Amino acid sequence: MPEDDFDKSFSTLISKLGHPVEEIRLRALESLQAKLDLKLVSDIDILQYKYLYIKLLEWFNFPSPPKRDVVLDIILKLSKNESAAYNLHSIGAVEFFNALRIDLTPELERRVDEILENILSKHFVTQSVSNIS
Repeated sequence: MPEDDFDKSFSTLISKLGHPVEEIRLRALESLQAKLDLKLVSDIDILQYKYLYIKLLEWFNFPSPPKRDVVLDIILKLSKNESAAYNLHSIGAVEFFNALRIDLTPELERRVDEILENILSKHFVTQSVSNIS
C-alpha cells in the first residue's frame, strides 16, 4: 500500500478510536489490535502518530470503557520504544496514568506501572543524552 494511502487509512482508524458510538470504537480497537498482532503494521510504522497516543488515553474518558486491558497492552507495547515514551510523556500520560490508577483493578494497575516505568526511564535517558550533547 502506498505510504499516502496507509497514512490516510491509519488516520481514519485512529479517529474512529474516539468515535461517540461505542461499537465503532470497539471495531477500530479490534482492527488496530489485529493489525499489530498479525504484523500488518509494525510498532515502528505507527510511532509517529502522536494522535494515536491521545486517542488511546481518551479511551478511558468514556463512561465504563470496555477492553481497557487491550488498550493498556497496546500502550505498554508502544511505550517500550523511546520515541513513543517521549510522545506519551509530552502529552501528559504520566499525570493521566497516575490519576487513572485509582480506578483500576490490581492487574490493570500493574500494566499502568509498567507503562509509567517505560515512559519515565526512556524519557530520562533521552533527557540525559540531550543534556550531554
